Amino acid sequence: MSNFSTIFDQLVDTTIPALTGFSTKTKLSNPYDLADNDEGQLRDGYGLIIGAADETTPQYMCDFTVVSQEIAVVLTRVVISTPHNTTPLDTAVKALVEDAVTIRKDFYNPDQLTIPSNIEKIQFNNRSGIEYISDEFKFVATTVFFTFDIKESL
Repeated sequence: MSNFSTIFDQLVDTTIPALTGFSTKTKLSNPYDLADNDEGQLRDGYGLIIGAADETTPQYMCDFTVVSQEIAVVLTRVVISTPHNTTPLDTAVKALVEDAVTIRKDFYNPDQLTIPSNIEKIQFNNRSGIEYISDEFKFVATTVFFTFDIKESL
């Protein structure tokens, strides 16, 4: 098994649920297509999306390579509002942004996380805007994008 697989499993099953305020979040069954998840998962959910990867081998002789892997964390929240009361939408948006800030801050210090030591660096790239998941305007989402530099054996 590659170091990527170990890191992926650790992030999804241990690291993210252990973050402050994340213990009640539900893992999304399909973070790639949010509308494909049930309402219970979307109420306060998270999932990993794996993006592109690039590999570099150090110039000196060694037995490893570094893979720069794009990994995004998608976050969802429920919005319970009426046409004349937008406060629940504002509350859900602020909660999503706070969740994104928590992830960004905690990922900047991988020593505090229960992540294997074969991560060379974690770089925050950006965060998406807030988006509605369905036409019914019940759920909102944002995605936080990172690049993980992962050391892999040759």
